[in-house]
Amino acid sequence: MNQLVFLVLIFCLVTIDIFGQWSITTRERKLINKHNLLEGFSEEDYRKGYVFFGPTQSPKEDVIDRGISILNDTPQVFNISGREIKGWVRDFETPVRLSKHSSFVYTNLFVSNIKSYSLHLQDTDGNWYNHIVKVKHQKYQVPLEISISKFRNIEGIEDQEQEQEDSLDISRIVIAKEQIKKEDPFKFVVAQLSFYDHEISEIPAKGFFFHELTKDSVNHQISYSVEDFGNSYPLLDFTIFRNFSSNSFWFKPNNYSDDKALKGQVLSLLSTIINKYPFYQEHNIDKEFIHNELNEILKSKRSFDSKLNSISELVNLLSDGHFYLQQHKTKRKSGPVFAKEIGGQIQVVSVFNNELHDKIPLGSIITKVDGVNVDSYLKNLNIRLYGKEEDKRMQLVSKMLYKTSQDSTTLTFKNAGKEKSITYRYDKKLRVSKNFRPIHAQFREYDDWSYFRLNSFRVGDWIRFFNNKPKLEKSDGIIFDLRGNPGGAEVEAFRILSCFLKKPIAATHNTYEFNSSKTISASNVILPNKYLDLSNLKIVILVDKKTACASEIFTSLLKQYSNTTIIGAEKTSGAYASGDYFHLPFNLVLKNNILNKFYAPGSDSAIEYNGIEPDIYVPIFTYKDLFPYEDKVLNTALKFQKHL
Repeated sequence: MNQLVFLVLIFCLVTIDIFGQWSITTRERKLINKHNLLEGFSEEDYRKGYVFFGPTQSPKEDVIDRGISILNDTPQVFNISGREIKGWVRDFETPVRLSKHSSFVYTNLFVSNIKSYSLHLQDTDGNWYNHIVKVKHQKYQVPLEISISKFRNIEGIEDQEQEQEDSLDISRIVIAKEQIKKEDPFKFVVAQLSFYDHEISEIPAKGFFFHELTKDSVNHQISYSVEDFGNSYPLLDFTIFRNFSSNSFWFKPNNYSDDKALKGQVLSLLSTIINKYPFYQEHNIDKEFIHNELNEILKSKRSFDSKLNSISELVNLLSDGHFYLQQHKTKRKSGPVFAKEIGGQIQVVSVFNNELHDKIPLGSIITKVDGVNVDSYLKNLNIRLYGKEEDKRMQLVSKMLYKTSQDSTTLTFKNAGKEKSITYRYDKKLRVSKNFRPIHAQFREYDDWSYFRLNSFRVGDWIRFFNNKPKLEKSDGIIFDLRGNPGGAEVEAFRILSCFLKKPIAATHNTYEFNSSKTISASNVILPNKYLDLSNLKIVILVDKKTACASEIFTSLLKQYSNTTIIGAEKTSGAYASGDYFHLPFNLVLKNNILNKFYAPGSDSAIEYNGIEPDIYVPIFTYKDLFPYEDKVLNTALKFQKHL
């Protein structure tokens, strides 16, 4: 039989009666009942010359170039629960009703010499509630949304009636600060300060896939491209073939008859989704084999749960960290002993237990776990794996000693030619020293170079980076440490990346293939950053096997368009995709990447499944070569940058 005809027959069989079965929605958040707490200030009260960036919530967001120094004038003094508080006050002629569960205080600030600031709310009964915000870094603060539920009664006691009430009628807000050095000048400049409520509503899911599935116009929109950006974003065009601000979608049956029929619908839906998987070729997966196996599972007379387990195992063959059925499994913890494979041997690289530290020497070679040869033990581990075989081996080793709090492990290891066994439990709290915890957004200077560490790309990382502008502009180059960075908020990666561009670039291409084999594509274009130009800097990027997704596109684009060198002991993960969540009946959650297929234009090879090769490989021979010991990768970069 012709292969194409065979696949079409399979697809028809496993997707029978799928159209019109589902209503698909997502959730939209709106800000309502907004109360601007800066109303009443005159133009003369504002200071110009600032660049306040917003919370990356709206593409039309603009930079705010002014703010009010609300604490610089003579503060008012209040006695709150026996404590004298000096601060800025705003009284409300008409009390503002706030919900403990849906109301928020929003702040967007610039601070200098500020250790913390406190927000105090007084209700119409005279009760005071407060919340203290610790300032983790100076200058521009990441815009903060503080739930009213975090405010605590200053007296520390709430009667039962107060606890049950959801709302507070607020008559006054007081803001006070604590300086780092009381004798030195400070700055506390406010660009935005407001109360508002969140309103969460269900709206139709928009996307090509959803429309193909339902044939309902409610799941389709004219354009999936955003072109109207505010000046806060260095983006010219951005296209994503689904709702712009959501990646979670809920599937509900249109006509519910009974659980048996619904289970059949769910299995058919899973089949349709697996058919749409976009990376068969990149992952070297035989699509015909997957669909043949899937067809056999669906035709069998096994139970629904048994079929689900088999489908989950089949999906795991895709070896894709963005495509899997989430299973409710026993929660496991790492335990006190960490291991890594170095030079073909699994070594103990850290021990976070004082009693065990001297008993299990670092660098010991693990030979058995619970009396089982270590290689056999790894083969029998039941964890979800992705990537190529060498990647899976790394994942197995990193998780090999994870167990539940009630478990124990007997570890057999060799050290100095002697073999020894030690049993330890998982019910004790780990004491991980600070030097083992890489600090997110850590900025350091090495001579004329800067160093910036990103454990992941998080909302606000652009602001954390921008705060180092004076030092960055004086640097000859920068080291980005992306080791262990699994990706995250791609727009933050684009914002930082834009500082190193001399011209607009097509950062990614986004494609979607319809069931009719028609394909649509669009380019996402990044502009040079108008607020921070670092395009002449030399760049070094540190990577490892856990560098993935947004970190990989960041690395790939800087390699193409800037003077960039990649250094690492291993190549990156090879997992560049957009992950979405489908919430299905029976509490099933499917993480998948079928709605958008991203790839980097102009690169020599696809990132997905292949990863990015370092320009300079750093061989690791012993645990001492790792972070946080001698950190051979970073030291190699520091030696290398001196010759650039």
